[in-house]
Amino acid sequence: MNFKPTLKKAVSFALLSCFFLSTLSGLAAAEDVKPISVLVVHSSTSTKMTNDAAHKILSMINPSNPGLVNFDIRTTTQIGQASPDELKSLIENADIVIVEWMFEPGLSAFKNIINANPDITKNKPNKIFLVLESYLELTKSSQIDRKLLFDGVPDSIIGDTSKKD
Repeated sequence: MNFKPTLKKAVSFALLSCFFLSTLSGLAAAEDVKPISVLVVHSSTSTKMTNDAAHKILSMINPSNPGLVNFDIRTTTQIGQASPDELKSLIENADIVIVEWMFEPGLSAFKNIINANPDITKNKPNKIFLVLESYLELTKSSQIDRKLLFDGVPDSIIGDTSKKD
């Protein structure tokens, strides 16, 4: 498919939101559910859209379950400015990590933390670590509950920021 970038982002986030909401639907009534921490890293220009979508999700979930989901939305610039300890903590403490359009100034810092701490992407049961439209090596590290999403998928069909589709 050949979508415009904005439509691709909207479709990606809508699908992810549906998955996220369906995952949470069975948890809503449980008394002992721990809050879910979601780290979203996005380009500076797309952060408003991401923030609006997070508020929409919170308005659907948190009124009846306050504090069930917490979002931490960062730009790639903020990731680049974070100290290594802060960045490691953000990734480590998140139950769900969603990264889209990771490029400099945050790319090197993000890659360094992942390379130095490879288990950080799978340090919690059922952790979701999803990298979209980034460099191939990061995209291929995407996983859900320790299962690589692109295992066995040829590199030639995995989208990255160096490709037009």
